[in-house]
Amino acid sequence: MTNDEVEGDREALDLLIRGFQVSRMLRLVADLGLADKISPAGRKGDCP
Repeated sequence: MTNDEVEGDREALDLLIRGFQVSRMLRLVADLGLADKISPAGRKGDCP
């Protein structure tokens, strides 16, 4: 393998890992129900 091929493989792997991390963070946010705790616009201080 050439250096360019190795670098391309590293970039591809990095993109896969980052995509996985983002999907796991979104899953965590959903599991914790954080969207339910955000108060609607114009209503301040009503969060439980």
